[in-house]
Amino acid sequence: MAKTTESAPLLANDVEMQQKDDGNVTGQLAADLAGMAVKFQSQNAKFWNNLTLAIVLSAYMTIFGLPIYSDYIHYSVFGEKDMFVDGEVVSVCGPNMMGLKVNEGTPKKPDLVAANSTHLTMADEDVDFVWCGFLPGAYQDSWPGVVQTAMFTVLCNTGTTVKLAWQCIAGTFCAVVNVYFMCVLFPQGASDPNYMPVVAWVDLVVVIFLFLASKADVNTMIMGICWTVCLMLHFMNPTTGPTTGSLPTGIPFVNYDGETTVVLLTAMMGCIIAVVATIFPKPLLNIRRVHDDALEIVNGIDVVFKEAIDYYKCQKPGALRFQVFAKMQGLKGLSSRVSSNLADSYWETFNLCGYGKIRLLYNSMGEAVGKAESVVFPVRSALDGIKFGEEHSAFTKELGTVLSELHKETAGCLRLCAQCCKDGQIEAKEKDDIRKKVNAIKEKQQDLSNKYQVVMGKMKHWLSPETAPDSLFIFALSQWAKDVEDWATDLADFEAAYNKKWCSGNVCVIAMQQLGSMFDPAGMFSKEQLRFTA
Repeated sequence: MAKTTESAPLLANDVEMQQKDDGNVTGQLAADLAGMAVKFQSQNAKFWNNLTLAIVLSAYMTIFGLPIYSDYIHYSVFGEKDMFVDGEVVSVCGPNMMGLKVNEGTPKKPDLVAANSTHLTMADEDVDFVWCGFLPGAYQDSWPGVVQTAMFTVLCNTGTTVKLAWQCIAGTFCAVVNVYFMCVLFPQGASDPNYMPVVAWVDLVVVIFLFLASKADVNTMIMGICWTVCLMLHFMNPTTGPTTGSLPTGIPFVNYDGETTVVLLTAMMGCIIAVVATIFPKPLLNIRRVHDDALEIVNGIDVVFKEAIDYYKCQKPGALRFQVFAKMQGLKGLSSRVSSNLADSYWETFNLCGYGKIRLLYNSMGEAVGKAESVVFPVRSALDGIKFGEEHSAFTKELGTVLSELHKETAGCLRLCAQCCKDGQIEAKEKDDIRKKVNAIKEKQQDLSNKYQVVMGKMKHWLSPETAPDSLFIFALSQWAKDVEDWATDLADFEAAYNKKWCSGNVCVIAMQQLGSMFDPAGMFSKEQLRFTA
């Protein structure tokens, strides 16, 4: 009988431990499933965005390719390049011709001249008009390059695509400028009487070195080096030489049909198509995503701290903490996404027309969110270490309500501040509302401090293994509230402290600054950059 009596409490303990383990396993499974659901939702949204963008870009490329594979549209755009005469192929419009011409020669030996008013008045007579298209024939061979440029430029969203487009154009532009410089020295390239091959080779090596040594992005280096090599090989070829063209644009040394002009304009066309594909029909603007992501992360922070407090107020451990931990992990991904979208939105707005203020406000919010993330780790550690004994019960009894109230005021303040960032203006009413929230947080902080000291006064020891997790949790929550309070205070004074240089300048100034930073000698010849170049 004694043996049976001793076994009864042991069996009860085993059952209790088994139920606790089952609860932990169930909670962990629920947390894993929740994490998988969030990950699937994010990947699914990304997949459909990428699929939509691929379909739109394919449609644009199909339309843009019509001048190549449609005979009628090819004739309208590039004109009549060749025709059959007595079974022979005769070249009609040369690579440097465009517009309406008149053939004053024979069908087999055409001699085209520009049509004038006299020819038009003779339309009823025997005048052999020839249409040479809206564009010179030189663009026909480079037309597929537009598609290639668009395919390599478009990516995920508008901001990233504009950034890649700028890098493509900047690299190509630098390569074109180098060829123009060489044409000043040797106008006819390798066939010039004064041509010196060593100068051309030295130029090629130096330019490639400058690209590698520059602080330019990889895409800029790739485009710049590729086009430099391509154009310089043509320049050094005695057979071809620099194809400078003969149709003047009004800009000195720049002709519509010049190879350098064709390369630069087709690159720009490809980049424009890539950017338009991210705007129409479905806008993929990062600046729009920033606000949605900001509200999403505010809601995420709100839920994480609310559920953390709910679990803290429990009197025994349970599976809820695993759900809280899973949401804490998901919060990290949201923050990085906001930062990425905010950085890419610069290439959509260039901080012009008030967007500089909007981005600055959201940047300050990103810093506040980063501080909230740093608080999440001690909160998790505290929840993992709670003993759920008498000391914990004393804390929750006295501080449970004020913790919830502090969370409510802090989350409300965070949400209000996020809403105020949307238009880039902190109006008088918004300032008053923010200051009211700040004062409410301060009152709850003081209440929490007073009650915490009362509870600790009743404890045998201020520092002990039993009370350390509770103190850590309370101090972490208080620190989060203080960080939000500080950000809200700065936000209320934002208009007075704002520096308008964030919204100054224009696109041309910004482009020159970007090019200047690429070839800044201080950065180019630093040890790290020279090591990369070598």
